[in-house]
Amino acid sequence: MIKILVIDDEPDALEVLEWKLKKYCDDVSVVTCSSPKKALKMMSSINPHIVFLDIQMPEMDGFSFLREVSIRSFEVIFTTAFEEFALKAIKENALSYLLKPVDRYELIDAVEKARKNLYRDNLALKMDALLYSMKPSVQKINISADGKILYFLLYTPTGGQHIYKCNIDGSGLTKIVNDVDEFS
Repeated sequence: MIKILVIDDEPDALEVLEWKLKKYCDDVSVVTCSSPKKALKMMSSINPHIVFLDIQMPEMDGFSFLREVSIRSFEVIFTTAFEEFALKAIKENALSYLLKPVDRYELIDAVEKARKNLYRDNLALKMDALLYSMKPSVQKINISADGKILYFLLYTPTGGQHIYKCNIDGSGLTKIVNDVDEFS
């Protein structure tokens, strides 16, 4: 389940975006907030994966909101009626920049892009945990990716070399070659 926080001072914009997210995007949980200051206080309890953020709001603009967030562990998708902030949004590492009224296909694309990033990051955490648990037996790791599968080579202190395959969605880890020397 992807947790989404939508921050916008316009009640109609909040309602429409929440409706579109629930209607067109699978497996999402949506929380809305009309105040960026209240949203800052909610961040730790919600722990969103994605924040849809308006730029121009009376209490605090979207860029100020991001500066106030102590740890940014979420993807940011700006939603605004103004084109002129796009460059600044890119500099803030926004995943996407959607103009209001938000087009449903652009919305779906932005959420899917965020979902892929979240899966990739989750897989990286799992890989880190696996490698940490194998220390000190692992001396070197080489990883190559084709976008769907990661292959990595583990060197053991005894000189063995093993190749593993891991699906990018984290659904499987398989040892495909026990000893590279025997394989070659």
